Amino acid sequence: MSTSLCISTEPILFTRYLYNKTEVKQSLFISRLQRNLDEAMFWAYELYYSGFKKELINLLWTINDAIIELTNAN
Repeated sequence: MSTSLCISTEPILFTRYLYNKTEVKQSLFISRLQRNLDEAMFWAYELYYSGFKKELINLLWTINDAIIELTNAN
């Protein structure tokens, strides 16, 4: 039996409060999709104050583009 796993070769990075950076980005995206703005702000601040400022800006643009695309899909 053969299984195919998606294995990332990126090193595991942690934020200032030792959250996994990839999971923080995913949590930000999900909370923004669910319109939970307080939670989205928490995750955005976590990335910002952990030193990932440029990456946060790019991620926010990507998230907003995805939301606009999803809402205008009809």
